[in-house]
Amino acid sequence: MSQPFSILPATARVSPKPFTVAIPREQLTDMETLIRLSKLAPQTYENSQSDMRYGVTTDWLVDMKGQWLKSYNWEKTEDRINSFPQWTTEVEGLNIHFVGLFSEKPDAIPIILIHGWPGSFLEFLPILDKFRQEYTPSTLPYHLIVPSLPGYTFSSGPPVDRNFTTADIARVLDQLMKDIGFESGYVAQGGDIGSRIARGLAVDHESCKAVHLNVCFMGRPEGISDDHLDASERDGIKRMEEFRMMGSGYAIEHGTRPSTIGHVLATNPVALLAWIGEKWLEWVDEPLSSEHILESITLYWLTETFPRSIYTYRQNYPPPPIPATNDPRWYIHKPFGFSFFPRELAPLPRSWVETTGNLVFWGQHKKGGHFAALEQPEALKTDLTKFVEQVWPGDESEQAQLEEQAATYDPEPFWAEIHPRLLSTMQHELSAPPLPMEMEIDSPTKQEEEDGLSTYKPKDRRGPGESIATFTSRLPPSRTSFSNAGPWIWMWKPKSQVKEGDVATLLRKGNELLQAYEEEASSLRAAHDKSGAKTTATLTRKLNPLRRALEQNIFALAKETGVTSGKWMFFPSVDYVDSVWKTVVTALDKDELGNTAKVATDDGSGQARLICVYTEDFSDKGDVKRVLKSLVEKGLVDEEARPIYYKCDAYTHLDIKSNNAYGLKASLFSSRDVLTGKV
Repeated sequence: MSQPFSILPATARVSPKPFTVAIPREQLTDMETLIRLSKLAPQTYENSQSDMRYGVTTDWLVDMKGQWLKSYNWEKTEDRINSFPQWTTEVEGLNIHFVGLFSEKPDAIPIILIHGWPGSFLEFLPILDKFRQEYTPSTLPYHLIVPSLPGYTFSSGPPVDRNFTTADIARVLDQLMKDIGFESGYVAQGGDIGSRIARGLAVDHESCKAVHLNVCFMGRPEGISDDHLDASERDGIKRMEEFRMMGSGYAIEHGTRPSTIGHVLATNPVALLAWIGEKWLEWVDEPLSSEHILESITLYWLTETFPRSIYTYRQNYPPPPIPATNDPRWYIHKPFGFSFFPRELAPLPRSWVETTGNLVFWGQHKKGGHFAALEQPEALKTDLTKFVEQVWPGDESEQAQLEEQAATYDPEPFWAEIHPRLLSTMQHELSAPPLPMEMEIDSPTKQEEEDGLSTYKPKDRRGPGESIATFTSRLPPSRTSFSNAGPWIWMWKPKSQVKEGDVATLLRKGNELLQAYEEEASSLRAAHDKSGAKTTATLTRKLNPLRRALEQNIFALAKETGVTSGKWMFFPSVDYVDSVWKTVVTALDKDELGNTAKVATDDGSGQARLICVYTEDFSDKGDVKRVLKSLVEKGLVDEEARPIYYKCDAYTHLDIKSNNAYGLKASLFSSRDVLTGKV
């Protein structure tokens, strides 16, 4: 007879193998022998400090070693683990272990729960236990999947013949979710390294429809002051800074010498207890039981997890550094929820976290630390279910709308909101392609005319007769500053006749259309609220035709006013922006792309740079596709990697961004949809 909650959905396209933990007695005996024979360090000033300012104390280690040998019972842990359904399945040649609670409800919502280091699937067992106590298989509203990351516990280690990153983990987990029946959509939750992976799922994988995190790795956002922060938020920033200064030594070792520390801790279980036990002591709000700590260390030791699990830390150190979450490439366009716990390693203010994604849910808590799923399972469970109920569509109409929104990652909010100085009061003038040089008001001086027009070198664009090599050497985007050149460096193809169109009329009539929509939508929302309806399905069905009509009317107005240009947008890193920009302008000069291109100058942030490659008419799908395919052929767009997006300038002028009040999709096309034939 199968365990409760162990029946996979009919949509599963693989048959995972049921799994039971059964560590041989000989292996346990070997571990106990090593623990008994382990020699402890001599007494020192540092290991005698009861406040653990220099790490774990000798007294603590002696006590834990004694408990490990005399009172801790692995078989009890094993029984607890085996009370939950488990499986293994092959994904990309890796054997992936996962724990799960599967619902029998046809509309159950799939949720993947992703652990970090030094955690494991054990962290989420208290939450799973609460769900199985509250529901039966026929009433559980969710499918709950807790994988062991590659390299952790009962999953295979990452490949030994090539690099393996958090992006690879995200791809493997996305494939796992598709294989077990959830290609149509799922929600991701993660903390610690799991938060990076969950963010990667949201940004790069269409099947991930929403993400909830309880950790956000980021630096101080540009343009955000601390003036508005309350005392607790200031304390959180102070805690983050203290951790970076005094608590992150382990991460440097993991990231720079993983082989060495891997060998060291794979030889001695008490050494592993000291290294990892320190984190279980310091990173929590209230102390965990000795049993919790010992079962985690024992699981790591018996499965040789430590040396196989620290590979992700290498991404934190050059070359190259992993993008921070306030990098535009990591902006979460999909619904994003966050739970704040005050004793997290970096308990950041909401005003910081919301710069990294479309934050629609915030859970604030007075207790809890880094291991929220283990420390505060009820609080995290409540936040997660509230978030899912808020963002998951209730009917086909709402689902179609969410999928349409989720399919488009629009990076423009990063530049418009986090880097506001890139948009001046002359935004409308700067956002559209400039007129070609021969049509510019800005003209050479008398001396330049006498010397020859070819000596005229504009500060933000290619000069007349200037070679591509000279132009890109004179204005390298990696080093050309915002203060010297303005927000953009421009390039257009030879003899182009860029027409800006009647922007004034577009703005006047376009804003009238937007206002009319908002008035009618407000009326419908008021009627819906008055009706007392418990879902928004009826309201959504009424709003969708209005949105489609608004979109069609704006496109028609853009054609009428001649504001038809649009652009493909992508983000090379600072290390590569010069070479990418040179490839773009060379292709533009040969008439192999569109009519104009621009690249963001150096604003001092060190963030990836936005490059826009324009076409003359957003409605000319053939030309839009041609330019994209040329970008692919030149190696500027990877068909298998993160997609790029195309936006019409009419939307830019009307300030229609992602998550706008009108429910319009800010980008018209994604490279993935174009290249797979969906457009």
